[in-house]
Amino acid sequence: MPDYLNKNLFSVLKHTDIWIAVYQKLSASSGSMTPGADGKTIDGITLKKICKIQERVLKGTFKWGKTRRVYIPKLKGGLRPLGISLIADRLVQGVLKSILEAIYEPSFLNTSHGFRPGRSQHSALRTIRKNFSGIIWKIEGDISKCFDTISHSKLLELIKLRVDDTKFLNLISRGLKSRVLLPEGIVLKHAEGTPQGSLLSPLLSNIYLHQLDIFISEKKLSYDLGVRRKNSLEYNRALRKLGNATYVRASGLTKTDPIDPN
Repeated sequence: MPDYLNKNLFSVLKHTDIWIAVYQKLSASSGSMTPGADGKTIDGITLKKICKIQERVLKGTFKWGKTRRVYIPKLKGGLRPLGISLIADRLVQGVLKSILEAIYEPSFLNTSHGFRPGRSQHSALRTIRKNFSGIIWKIEGDISKCFDTISHSKLLELIKLRVDDTKFLNLISRGLKSRVLLPEGIVLKHAEGTPQGSLLSPLLSNIYLHQLDIFISEKKLSYDLGVRRKNSLEYNRALRKLGNATYVRASGLTKTDPIDPN
């Protein structure tokens, strides 16, 4: 239900099963063996330590750590920044993600493919191949810097439309105010954007960009008119003259009118 207001989400954090499930998922990822700013990796986490992290979150004493910034080479040259969170932070991020995904995934549009379970650039390409055969024009937008410029206050306003739980929202809000440890030892504080490298960032970005998806889908309705385009007069004339549809199509003409206003 896209309009349902979820309450008492913080109480879900009391269930240890969800913490263990997130730990198991993290432990299966090779990236979890990459140390954070404190030098710790997933193999140093025990059930006792998981329960202590859970306890600190529930008591409100949990503090988000620094994200270690590293740079990896791009295929086409240059370097790409990569953020590595503390293992404890990744665990908390994973728990928050699993709860928020259950709320938001059912309401995201089918046209959204990025950073979603069971979806990828491949599912997007399949959709394009199936549904976009008749397009004449498209709108292209550059959101490559989206993660870096998202407004924290606007994002939290959007989440509040679906979540009514102060403690839960405060935990997310504190996590957004990330501190980044650069290789040279300098610590940066970010007042906007979702934390680079956070397990939660892609989902938070999708919550933000969902508004754009809705806007475009509504705008599309005002352009989608009629059932099919009318036949092209130029195509029909050329067909009568040349007598062969293959020759006509080779000349660049289409059977229907590409700019039919109806």
